[in-house]
Amino acid sequence: MKELEPILDLCLEQDDQWVEAGRNAVVNAPAMVGGHIDPNVVLLREAFDAARIGRYDVAVTKVQDAVAATTERLAKGYLKQQLGEYTNFSNAASAQEIQLSALSLNPRLLKPLAGVTYSKLSAPASGQAGSSAQFMTRFLEGNDLVIWVNGLLDDLRWGEEVTNRFEAAVRDLGSFLGFGSQRPEDEVGRGPDNLWALGELRYLVIECKSGATGADKISKKDTNQLNGSIVWFSKEYDSSCTAIPLMVHPKTVFENAASPHEDIRIVQDSGLQALRSAVRAFSVALATSGGFRDAKEVERQLDHHRLSAEAIVGLCTVAQGAK
Repeated sequence: MKELEPILDLCLEQDDQWVEAGRNAVVNAPAMVGGHIDPNVVLLREAFDAARIGRYDVAVTKVQDAVAATTERLAKGYLKQQLGEYTNFSNAASAQEIQLSALSLNPRLLKPLAGVTYSKLSAPASGQAGSSAQFMTRFLEGNDLVIWVNGLLDDLRWGEEVTNRFEAAVRDLGSFLGFGSQRPEDEVGRGPDNLWALGELRYLVIECKSGATGADKISKKDTNQLNGSIVWFSKEYDSSCTAIPLMVHPKTVFENAASPHEDIRIVQDSGLQALRSAVRAFSVALATSGGFRDAKEVERQLDHHRLSAEAIVGLCTVAQGAK
């Protein structure tokens, strides 16, 4: 880094000779061969140009072509939202239906005016290890896996400024470990911060209070939020389903005014650290062996690091009032 600092300074301070050298490099750069432009970008631009002159029918057709050519769920949902926006110029009711369909593919999109219907979560049919191995097919090599996990774990830390990122990381962690994973409160405006489906109709109802670093005890407000999520679960899921309510909080003692459900367990600091350490060791073991796409090896490592559906609650949670 010491050797790079003078070069970085030239760039940051916009040294005249540095700027001139940069411009010369761009001007004299060889012509690009074999360039690629995403065809969806072209279609979206053509749709925009058509909409500018009032040809909303043409704009809709262009975006429909982009939607039809896309298979990745999040991208397809985003394109459907674009389709809904152009459709809204001529058919507002149909636009709302398109937006609802887009939201089912990508929960980070705008909510339709009529609200959102909650879709029940189930555990992956391929089982925990199979689902986890399938999730990891996105990584080309072990180093990619370790880098992604390190970024994920960096968001799983205490602090009021990272609460949204913490909840998003819990969702991604659930999928990484092979569970069904949702953020109901964020996605439909109701329910817990996070919900994991462990399999065999077992669930974790999770409220994340990672920002409560200055609290002496778990507040009545936070307790009521988790109690409400327990009630929400009982209404959305029938009696064949069971749930363990978890509170992610640096403290384990509730204030006197709180009335916590007797089944609530706490992910406190030591539990969060244990979970982080286990996930990191799990990813390193798979990256080192190269077995992160092998369901049998993934299952072996899940069991070894206590990240299986049967062991994970015992790994990272304690009872109310524990030291």
